[in-house]
Amino acid sequence: MSIVRSGIIVGGGHEGAKISIFDDSAGDTGGYYVFIEEPGGGAFDNWFENLHVLKVNLEDYEVHWNDDGTETP
Repeated sequence: MSIVRSGIIVGGGHEGAKISIFDDSAGDTGGYYVFIEEPGGGAFDNWFENLHVLKVNLEDYEVHWNDDGTETP
């Protein structure tokens, strides 16, 4: 499973949380995972069966994405 993109949520709920998207399309699940880590602690994840469903769900958020796809420090 490889990271596709990461960044910080700046609008749409969960502001200030770190978001990371992982591609597992070639793995066991065949989909995409989204991990959201809240700034005060706590985290949750979602699984999406394909890229289209992932993109539709990400429309709810405004995200400042890292340009290089690496983890946010």
